[in-house]
Amino acid sequence: MKKLKTTAATLAAIATFAFATPTPSFAVDKPDLSDVTADLPNGGDPKPIVPMKQITQCSLSVLTEDIDLKQPQPNDKAYHLDQLGDYATGKGVTVAVIDSGVTPNPRLPNLIAGGDYVMGEDGLKDCDHHGTLVSGIIAAQPSDEDSFHGIAPDATILSIRQTSGAYGPENEEDSGKATSSLATLASGIVRAVDKGADVINMSVTSCYDSKAAVDTGDLKAALNYAHQKGVVLVTAAGNVDNDTCITNPSYDPSNPRDKRNWNGASHISMPSYYTPAIISVGGSNAKGDPFLGTMAGPWVDVAAPAEEIVSLDPDGKGKLTNASPKGEKSSEGANKLSGTSFASAYVTGLVALMLERNPDLKPDDVEFILKHTARPGPSNITNIVGAGVVDPVAALTNTGYPQDPDKVGYTAAPERIVPGDPYIWAKGVVGAIGILSVIVLTALATRHLTNNVSKTKKRRHSDVFGS
Repeated sequence: MKKLKTTAATLAAIATFAFATPTPSFAVDKPDLSDVTADLPNGGDPKPIVPMKQITQCSLSVLTEDIDLKQPQPNDKAYHLDQLGDYATGKGVTVAVIDSGVTPNPRLPNLIAGGDYVMGEDGLKDCDHHGTLVSGIIAAQPSDEDSFHGIAPDATILSIRQTSGAYGPENEEDSGKATSSLATLASGIVRAVDKGADVINMSVTSCYDSKAAVDTGDLKAALNYAHQKGVVLVTAAGNVDNDTCITNPSYDPSNPRDKRNWNGASHISMPSYYTPAIISVGGSNAKGDPFLGTMAGPWVDVAAPAEEIVSLDPDGKGKLTNASPKGEKSSEGANKLSGTSFASAYVTGLVALMLERNPDLKPDDVEFILKHTARPGPSNITNIVGAGVVDPVAALTNTGYPQDPDKVGYTAAPERIVPGDPYIWAKGVVGAIGILSVIVLTALATRHLTNNVSKTKKRRHSDVFGS
């Protein structure tokens, strides 16, 4: 089988996966982590694939005039942000953010360096703004100046810079290579585990045709390692584009035995595909409606906020942002922040709260609770929102699982489903305390730069600043 080598940059870590030619032509095999054959990737001191240099100016962030930061934002209300601190604050939980780096900020006092695969530094520089935005949603401290704060403000953020669209090869002979690769993503996961992470957030997506022969052996080994070590893995489902992140069909009523329609999938989203080990997050809007810009797939587990996003301005001064300028001048307008990257951050913050309340929870336990306390949507959109929109209060007040899976929830007992079942769909789930409003549009800027791959275009997929 021909091996496809894929690299990626710009707020997205590209993963590759080895697929045999499926039958029928559009069909995806369910993931299997029981047959890991690749050696565990090196989680030692990070270094770039090749010598890199900065090739573009760093991203800019702005604040639109139509927002009142003194008032709770729609996502805050939908997520019941004012209530979460009554249950937990993330204290004692370490969240690894494998992303574009995180700029030190007075509202991120518990930020520690994890390393840098872009320039070989400490991971505390974010030229793309993405990693800082994600980290702010997870763990920003409150301020007297506004109503914003992260989901788990007392959690520790471990920053690992694994990708950047602002850097490129220093030498011309390496011009086809990007700052990040499957190897660096896999190594970053291992490093995060070895550095003591309890949760790993990967707001990154790599998409490709299901018929492509792509090798993800290293990624598979790293994900399995983290899962076996009890580390919860959370990733963005991805955002639809017209190039490679092409959405998959949802429920097929003509095939009830394949409820998540693996048979109909034509495009893969990585690392979301490895759903037994990872929680893949799609989205909905603040009203709880599914966001159709989510790259649908049978691996999507739950949905969370990804539109009307507010987070820390990566200028490092504690200010907030909700947009990026369309051009070099703010007068040219702005693109509001949106995307499954941010939905993933919301779920990661919630997981940190869950682990503080119950440190004995295993990754499968966390996934089970999130799904069974989510507010389910129609079965025909399962592949966009998974089990439904997460309900953080319900997840935090769960009194059943893992002690008694038949009594999970706080108002009603949903049907028992084996943890990790890719067909899971929460029916009659609890959650009267308020739906988590999740919003997802496209939120992370993703460029897939493919080296030595015929018929593959260089592209940039905007997931962070809208497209």
